[in-house]
Amino acid sequence: MAFGGEETTFGVQIDTHAAAKIPSPLQLEILGPAWVRGDYSQVTFSSAWPADVKNLVLVNNETTRTPPPGRSMPFSAWRTYVNAVYVPKLNQILAANSFVPAIELWNEEDFCRSGYCPYIPPQEYAYLLERATRTIKTKSPATKVVMGGLVSGQIQYLKAVMQGSPGGFAQIDAVGLHPYGTSPDGWCAHGCSGGKLPFGDLATGVTKYQSVAHKPVWVTEIGYGSRDTFWQAEYLRRCFIVLRRLHVPVVIWYAWIDTMNPKFGLMDARGNLKLAGAVFRSFSQ
Repeated sequence: MAFGGEETTFGVQIDTHAAAKIPSPLQLEILGPAWVRGDYSQVTFSSAWPADVKNLVLVNNETTRTPPPGRSMPFSAWRTYVNAVYVPKLNQILAANSFVPAIELWNEEDFCRSGYCPYIPPQEYAYLLERATRTIKTKSPATKVVMGGLVSGQIQYLKAVMQGSPGGFAQIDAVGLHPYGTSPDGWCAHGCSGGKLPFGDLATGVTKYQSVAHKPVWVTEIGYGSRDTFWQAEYLRRCFIVLRRLHVPVVIWYAWIDTMNPKFGLMDARGNLKLAGAVFRSFSQ
């Protein structure tokens, strides 16, 4: 089941923390993305970039530069963080820029493992979502607000957030999703020459989140790093076909260049267009 009838637009993930990982205007023109997604930085609003490129601004712990409370901390600690750190940062971003097309609230808040734990308990995230959305919509009603990209595949997290703040959830425009390792229509589900996609069916996963949220799902990260450049390009092509069929409004490929994550890029480490980049361009232009 497709949600709505919106046209699918395609974008790329950048890294605003390192100059070598930020595309030049020429590189963006070659790829032709409709969107650029990255942690907030003034570079993401560069006047030198193509005028038709929109910004999906990620606001998380890297943006605030203040460590968030741990997952075992009490609700009061998260409330203080949201009110004293997170919301003021949003106010700063909105005050510094005349218009921000879209803001994504956190990144992979449903996930935690050793060495990487952006997790926020669902009740605490529901509070962040409510306060942040109210702030954004008050100051910039046209800015799209996207729930941070969910990656665990555990739909119960989304349900718990919805129950934790029905009013806040009702105000957001979309739910972010990172369906890594899912198979487009069964392709390579059990492995093939370039990689393995063992985490279920891509369309089924997206549809599940659409059906529960009753809102558009934006795929704010999808990608695969493979030594087989032909396979990577075919993976991108098949995924984009599925997501366009489901009318997913925004799809962000991670990443735009291999220096961000080896083999994941649309361009190699020297800035040369890879096969996946050529396929991306055929969808984006």
